[in-house]
Formats: sequence, structure tokens, C-alpha cells
Amino acid sequence: MRLRLVTMTGADHSVTNLDDLFTTFDAFPFVEWGILVSFQHAGVPRFPSLSWITELVRENQRRGRRVQRPQGLMPLSLHLCGRYVRDLLRGGTLVHDTLGDLLSGFQRIQLNFHGEPHALAIEPFLDRIQPWQDTELIFQVDTVNTPLLHLVHTHGRAVSALFDGSGGAGLVPREWPPLLPFPCGYAGGLGPETLPIQLPRIAEQVQEHTIWIDMERRIRSTDDRTFQLDRVHTCLTLARPYTH
Repeated sequence: MRLRLVTMTGADHSVTNLDDLFTTFDAFPFVEWGILVSFQHAGVPRFPSLSWITELVRENQRRGRRVQRPQGLMPLSLHLCGRYVRDLLRGGTLVHDTLGDLLSGFQRIQLNFHGEPHALAIEPFLDRIQPWQDTELIFQVDTVNTPLLHLVHTHGRAVSALFDGSGGAGLVPREWPPLLPFPCGYAGGLGPETLPIQLPRIAEQVQEHTIWIDMERRIRSTDDRTFQLDRVHTCLTLARPYTH
């Protein structure tokens, strides 16, 4: 198994110094910051305000242009949640109207479905994701929306699949799912305490394939209010041997 990225989801306004994210990237160039965005919950823990996200994107683009940073842009993924996803599935314009130019600041966009696709209007949905042709589109899959992943793929879009039965609750699955015929990622209960056991289990499932992993709940404080970079660094150190 090789890890192409280790996604740390939930960076928010509790990270008051953005330099800390860039310093972490310099030490662990395989890290990706997963930014959760919710129309209803912006500004609460896990869901940073649009002003915080705008500052992060602008600073990333500014630093990425520097000659002394040959690694270029720090990897960022935007995780669309709640009303944003529901509106997008119905062919609405809320995502584009609200987030606008911010969307181009992310190399990957993840759709956190949690069983929403029963309301899918496929043609308007495809129209809305058309501008993201150069953006990796991640589908958070379960038994409800897996057919949607295949359907979008048949329409010529490059898609990826994230297995996340936990839904951000920090629960380790009894068994890690087998790979789909797309680039795949694994999430669910991963963190400093579980990675030493779960990384070998995932490796046994995926064998020689390249994947990414994602974690969220276990890299936060026990009261869920702060994103904890010390726990992030521990996880990245544990994952590093699998990135070569």
C-alpha cells in the first residue's frame, strides 16, 4: 500500500495562525487539509467562516508562486456538506453563488452525501459540476449513493471514492471495504491511537494499490472545539512510512 495523501479534515478558525498549516506541510508534504463548509454552520467548530477560508486560499496561492517553494501549492480539499450538497443534487446554484471564486482554490472537492442522492436531478447536477473539470471530485460513498458514483463516471467525469461509514463520528469499521474501480480513500475512526493497528489492516485490504486516508474526529480536542495540530503531527509521523 502507498498513501498518496493523508487528509486532515476539520481545520477551522481554532487554527489562529495559518503559518502552522504551512509549516506542517513543509515537514509532511503529503498532508492535505480538508476544509468542511456548511451554509448553516459556518463559523462553528469544524466549519470555518468564509473569511477564514478565503484567507487560507489566498495565502496558499501567494506562497505557491514563490520560487523557493518548488512543491507548489499546499493540497487543499473542500468538503461540501448539508444544504450545499442538497442544492447541488437538485441542480441549484447555491454552491457557485456563495463560494464563487473560492472553488478554484481547491485541488479536490468532496461531496458529503449521507444518503441525499434520492433527490438527484442528474442533468442539472452534471451541469453544475461542469466547471470542475480540472478538479478531482470525491464521492463519499455508501450503499445509497454508490450507483451515483458509477453514473457520473459514465458521463466522462474523473471521480474518486471515499469510504466513510463513520461520517465524522470517529468510529472504526469492523471491516475495511474492498477497492472500487476508481481512486479510493479510507476514513473512519483513524487517529493517533488507532493508526498503528488500522494502517496494516487497510494495507492488507488494498495490497499494492495507492490510496489516501482521511481523519477528522480523533484529531480534535475532547470537547470537539479545537483542531489539534499536535495530534495531526503524530498521525502524519505514523503514516509517513506508507508514503514512499
